[in-house]
Amino acid sequence: MSWSLVIVTLHILAAITWVGGMIFLAMVTVPALRGLEPPLRAAVLRAVGRRFRVVGWGALTVLVITGLLNAARYGYGPYELVTGQWLESDFGRLLALKLALVAAMAGLTLAHDLVGQRANALATRAPARGPALGGHPQESGPDAIRDDASTPEALRARSSWLAAVNLFVALMAVVAAILLVRM
Repeated sequence: MSWSLVIVTLHILAAITWVGGMIFLAMVTVPALRGLEPPLRAAVLRAVGRRFRVVGWGALTVLVITGLLNAARYGYGPYELVTGQWLESDFGRLLALKLALVAAMAGLTLAHDLVGQRANALATRAPARGPALGGHPQESGPDAIRDDASTPEALRARSSWLAAVNLFVALMAVVAAILLVRM
C-alpha cells in the first residue's frame, strides 16, 4: 500500500468520524433522548458530548494533518501556501475555500464546547430559583439575578444552534472535498 493511499484513507476515515458523528448526534441521539426527564437527558447528553469531544477533536486533528499532507502531494506545500501561489488555479482557490470551511468548523467546535461547558457549569450549581424582578430566574448568592441569555437553557439553545451551523459547514467542506477530487 502506498503512503499516499494511507494518507487519503486516514483523511476519509477522519471525515466520516467527524461528520458522521455530528449527524448521528443530531439525528439519532438528541431525538432519542427527548422522551427522558430533563435532568437525565442533560446528564446523558453531557456524557455523550464529553466522549464525542475527544473523538471529534482527534478526528479534526487527523483531518488537518492528512489534509496538509494531501495538499503537499498535489504540489501545495508550505511555500505555496505562504506565498499565495496556490490561489492562482481553480484547484487552489477551491482548496482555500475548503481550508476556510475547516477553520470555521474548528472555531464553531470550540465555541460549541465553551458554551456547552458554561451551560453545564451553571446547571450543576443547582441554583435556588424563585421569582425575581422582571420574571428572571433568581438564585441566592452574589450573582442573585441573571439575565435570560446566561441561563443554562439559553446556553444549551445557543450550543444547539452552534452545532447545527457547524454541521452545515462540515457538509459544505465535504462538498468542497468532492469537487476537489473531481477536478
